[in-house]
Amino acid sequence: MKPIVVVAVVSFLVGGMTLVANVWMGSFESLRADTRDGNARLAEEIRATDVRLSEEIKQRIGEVKEEIKAGEARVRDELKASEARQTQEAIATMKQA
Repeated sequence: MKPIVVVAVVSFLVGGMTLVANVWMGSFESLRADTRDGNARLAEEIRATDVRLSEEIKQRIGEVKEEIKAGEARVRDELKASEARQTQEAIATMKQA
């Protein structure tokens, strides 16, 4: 082949490979940017979910504490009522004796 044809073919091949490499690098950088954006969005969603769940847990803990207090009050009232019945029964028994 003539040297000018060889130079033209080599230049064409190098140019084509450079174009392909540039397109591939552009696609790679775009993919990296998309990945960073996705990671940032995911991190924000995780933080928001963490805050929401923490608030729900705190609320539920408060509700459980109130339920425990109410249960304790019911038990105290039942105990007082039982003691009062036992006292009345003891007085009735003593009167009968």
